Amino acid sequence: RTAIEPVPIVSAGEEIIVTGRDGEVPDNVRTLTQAVSYADLDLSTEAGRRELRHRVNLTARFLCDKLGESRTSSVSVVPSCREAAVEDAMKR
Repeated sequence: RTAIEPVPIVSAGEEIIVTGRDGEVPDNVRTLTQAVSYADLDLSTEAGRRELRHRVNLTARFLCDKLGESRTSSVSVVPSCREAAVEDAMKR
């Protein structure tokens, strides 16, 4: 298994770019990114923040699955692709 690199997340306007890195992909593909819009959410409310977290989680799972990360959990010193992507995105 490849070590997880930090996952940069870029916030631009009313969307967050979620980037997943890891897994068994061709040598020329090391990352996948996808925008997550929050234009329709009121982030001053708990419900709005909860919905954004849900969207980021779904996007991270989708990207990391595409990169070959297994859904089975195992004890690891490094965070999974999904955990790292969600954590970095929610810091924004």
